[in-house]
Amino acid sequence: MAVFRSLHVTPNTIAMVPIHGYVNDIRYSPDSIRWLDFVSHNENIVILHALNGTGEKKIHGIFVDGYCLETNTVYQFHGCFYHGCPICYDSDSVHPLKGISMATVKEKTDMTSAVLRSEGFQVVELWEHEFAEQKKKKSTTSKVF
Repeated sequence: MAVFRSLHVTPNTIAMVPIHGYVNDIRYSPDSIRWLDFVSHNENIVILHALNGTGEKKIHGIFVDGYCLETNTVYQFHGCFYHGCPICYDSDSVHPLKGISMATVKEKTDMTSAVLRSEGFQVVELWEHEFAEQKKKKSTTSKVF
């Protein structure tokens, strides 16, 4: 750190932190991987995802949580906070990281799914709160997870 300071930081200055802070660039959640592995196991299909050796799949410029080549299906796990869930968040509230309304965040999520469908992909979507409910209800899912 001392070398960085001496070579790159102007003396007598302070750091400027971005308005919304520094954001981690990881695009998946552990629950999304659990869900994708569960679907893959139950339906006996291969779903490409961030942690199974292929990395996140990018389709037409859109990162998707999971993709099955056999069925041409895209799997999207929507984290309630990051995708503007209308059940968990008031649509008028402002997303603290994005600076736009939760309704706008949800619209962008819906538009992404619509683009994928228009390109001929089947799209399977699951909200984070729905997955949490499934984990509580189903003993079979709790064994897998």
